[in-house]
Amino acid sequence: MKKILLIISLIAGTAFALSAQTRIIPKVGVNLFNFDENYDDGEFNGKSGFHIGADIRSGDKFYVSIGGQYFRYNSRFEGIGGLFDYDVKMEGVRIPLYIGGDFISGDRLGFRLFTGPSAAFILSTDDGLPGFEDNAFNDVRWGFNVGTGLDLGIISLDLQYEFGLNNVFSNKNIEAKSNILFLSAGILF
Repeated sequence: MKKILLIISLIAGTAFALSAQTRIIPKVGVNLFNFDENYDDGEFNGKSGFHIGADIRSGDKFYVSIGGQYFRYNSRFEGIGGLFDYDVKMEGVRIPLYIGGDFISGDRLGFRLFTGPSAAFILSTDDGLPGFEDNAFNDVRWGFNVGTGLDLGIISLDLQYEFGLNNVFSNKNIEAKSNILFLSAGILF
């Protein structure tokens, strides 16, 4: 993991050093977290959560962006027949690294596409599920993102989808990956 973080830092640092335009974008947003696996005795259903943080976007027509966000993901486990329902909550820090390109670029309007990996470091969980201990979830979630963004003057809007790359649960017998939809609004500085 140290090697991956070093590579990410080198790529981001090189892009920032070579770039003539760097923007800081504080942002807030909502997310919809869900698992890609259902179980014989019930299913997980996504619920809305939130995130707050900032991105640093460096580049002009093509750019590199690195961010840091505090997040809260919510989901609900619903047992068959409604016999039991449990809310599942995760909080942590997410670090995305994107490459992107502007397809429409102007002073007042910009449209862009972006993609890249992200790492989410889980700081706390509240699962409420019987039989699950505090360490039921892996400490790090890896994801791959695709998204689109719209810049309107100083307002930046992003819509993105993250595909989970590793198992959410620490128990190897339970295989589930996360899928997350993000909608964010930020201010371009």
